[in-house]
Amino acid sequence: MKRIVHILIFIFLSLLIYPQLPEGPNNPTNSGIAGAGINWVNPNNGFISDNNRARTANMATGDNSRYIGYTGFGFSVPAGSTISGIQVDIERSRNNAGAGRIRDLTVRLTKDGATLVGNNLAATTTNWPSSDAYRTYGGSANLWGTTWTDAEINAATFGVAIRVRKLTPNGNRRARIDHVRITIYYINPLPIELISFEGEAEDGNVVLKWITASETNNDYFTIEKSRDAFTYEVVTTVEGAGNSNTIQRYSATDINANHGVSYYRLKQTDFDGKYKYSNIIAVQNSKIGKIRIYPNPLGKGQTISIEGLKESDSILIMDVNGKICNINSLESGTYLIFINDEFVEKIIVK
Repeated sequence: MKRIVHILIFIFLSLLIYPQLPEGPNNPTNSGIAGAGINWVNPNNGFISDNNRARTANMATGDNSRYIGYTGFGFSVPAGSTISGIQVDIERSRNNAGAGRIRDLTVRLTKDGATLVGNNLAATTTNWPSSDAYRTYGGSANLWGTTWTDAEINAATFGVAIRVRKLTPNGNRRARIDHVRITIYYINPLPIELISFEGEAEDGNVVLKWITASETNNDYFTIEKSRDAFTYEVVTTVEGAGNSNTIQRYSATDINANHGVSYYRLKQTDFDGKYKYSNIIAVQNSKIGKIRIYPNPLGKGQTISIEGLKESDSILIMDVNGKICNINSLESGTYLIFINDEFVEKIIVK
């Protein structure tokens, strides 16, 4: 009889956990100026970090700059991906270490190169430094308060717009931007419909099973395992169905399964070499196998029988106080049986 220790089943793609992937940081290739306020000059100097800066004209206390915008980031997020985060890094400074604070007024994104969308993530309480330093806006889990498609991110008109303000004390200052870059975070599901992925311990081995509803361009699967859910090793590979619209059932056995908890994941590889991972499952594995202990309870003086032991198995019997006992001289009471340091059964001696 199978000894199923632990099974995690995830039904349909909506329940799967896929790894988040980054693209970038990418640099802009287009710039523009819009709106009322103090003008920017040399906006193209924000394309790369090279100490050649886009800058405003002198700004007096209370002045706002015009918007400076950057687009043409050249992203190629795969079709069908879910956008999960957008990070903007701006390398900026003011022109003098003396008085005259400059702060963000607006940092917003655009989909069409003109209309600002989503939240303003400007750091309105932080002064721009007197020497170039990057400031990060958004991040891997921040969508700036709106929704995004892969087509919108990949469009040449996707970008960011920046506007600043000069605060007291008195003294004219210039805002300077040396570099603007954007990183996109996205989730791209497996090109398969995975109905389930499960693992179970059986006689000291771990059996992995998975079912697909459909497959597209699927070359093969790789089973990987880990003790800590961070560092993985290959268990085996299994050939995929290529292209299929029917139910496909797969299985693989880890005959060198670790004792205790191990983590498994399914790696799917396309014919073109691209690959993606499924969710991670945890399996508790016992090296003991099928064990039968009888009689239980037993009378004083009776002999305990243990079926299914291997020559390499070690047996330990303890009373409820943690004292190690001799299997052949048990007094009336309750005892715990361990095999290979793993608790197996509680027995009672009358």
